[in-house]
Amino acid sequence: MSILAKIERNNVGDVVYGERDTFGPRKQPHLQLVYFYNGEIALKTNRTQRVFHGGEALFLIPGETYHFTFDPQEKVRHGWVDLPTIHEPPPWASTAEDALAALPFTERMRALASIANDAPRDSAHDEGDLRRALGRAIVEEAFAAAGHKEDTKKTRLPPVVLRAENIMMQRFPDKLSLDEIAAKAGVSKPHLIRLFREHTNTTPARRLWEIRVEAGARLLRETGLQMQEIADRCGFPSPYHFSRLLKKRYGVSPTKYRQQAWSGDTGRK
Repeated sequence: MSILAKIERNNVGDVVYGERDTFGPRKQPHLQLVYFYNGEIALKTNRTQRVFHGGEALFLIPGETYHFTFDPQEKVRHGWVDLPTIHEPPPWASTAEDALAALPFTERMRALASIANDAPRDSAHDEGDLRRALGRAIVEEAFAAAGHKEDTKKTRLPPVVLRAENIMMQRFPDKLSLDEIAAKAGVSKPHLIRLFREHTNTTPARRLWEIRVEAGARLLRETGLQMQEIADRCGFPSPYHFSRLLKKRYGVSPTKYRQQAWSGDTGRK
């Protein structure tokens, strides 16, 4: 059975480390994909070491001990997909040395990770079907980046829901109707609504607005764009509409959200 077929659950997250921060040494209990958004990261195992840079990723393999030392010049944003049910290395990396070969942290991985980190959990102890599906998609993309493709038919969400989600991710800045999403996903509108409610506890329309809010929040964190420009880029009819939905989602105004993000006070763990 392939590794991807064995994935029963996963956890997606990210954290920002300060200059010269360290993590470890820690013995890796299970397979984990890690990726770096920026900076320089020195990674040491019991037998070897190498330096990674922003835009790179790797798998930490079970049983190996890892020690991270983060960039002395800047804060480093580091993300991961934890795979607690997988206790074997990826097919191309049977040793720690093999696993230390850097993989590209692709734009698709970055986009999926951003949406997954912003997506709500079902509870404090349950990632939820949507976050798990996105985490799995990040891992599948990493396997593809390593030149290794597996059968990915077994997913937590029906293919129709994943197709609709992908359409929304690609087209959220546009005036995208539910009829158009359903048609491109290959089902009727009532059937798409039923599948979303059954498998994600929301509707396609609400999910589309969530994606727009998540994209707007990302622009608030990562750019200095004005509210009108963000609203235009993310498919909102007005800055007021963007502000109202963002405050409903995060509990603060866009201005306050940006201030918190830029000060490092985002409330994220």
